[in-house]
Amino acid sequence: MAVAYFAFMQRQDMEFIFQLTDDAKIAQARDILSGKEKDKTHVHGRIVKRTQPYNPKWSFYLDPNTINFFEMAIEVCDANMQYVEDHLDEACGAFLPGCHWCPWDSRLTREVTGIGDTVALPVQTTSTAKVQIFADTNFKGKVLTLTDATPDLRTYYFNDTVSSVKVISGTWTFYPHINYESTGSFTPFTLKPGDYATLPGGTNDEISSLKPA
Repeated sequence: MAVAYFAFMQRQDMEFIFQLTDDAKIAQARDILSGKEKDKTHVHGRIVKRTQPYNPKWSFYLDPNTINFFEMAIEVCDANMQYVEDHLDEACGAFLPGCHWCPWDSRLTREVTGIGDTVALPVQTTSTAKVQIFADTNFKGKVLTLTDATPDLRTYYFNDTVSSVKVISGTWTFYPHINYESTGSFTPFTLKPGDYATLPGGTNDEISSLKPA
């Protein structure tokens, strides 16, 4: 199966990376970038509320099987990617019904290469452990759900960001450095299932890796 990654922007500081797995769609995306395709140039698809390693800045991604390119679309599916991020809990209801997202001002900017080489993918396990980490105390701010050992939170733009945690299942150990390393006065700590509105020992914004114990 062919796999390719492309990026679109809505503003200079907003880039969204998506995956294509269909040969015809990949060719169409390349035609847009080359200027051969001038009409159907905007990106449409159904969002999934989960972070992907190839698109770590955002808490949602586009389902590759639903992605198409369009010239015009109905207003109800148009939204800025930051607005979608900030209102993700409302998406797929009255906001973005059916999870359809069609940013009118999306501009395909590049084909993304070297994904497998540049992104540190989480280690896949058979664990049933699950944890949610939050950027702010009291379970506020950006949230990321993990079920596998994660050696580098930079993958998800979450390095030195975690300030509260919900351990849904399993027992999780948190480390101050990538690759589960610890130096200095910060000792790795383990949390059992429960809600932690702030991290123990003043360790907010100091977590760089974590894994199920």
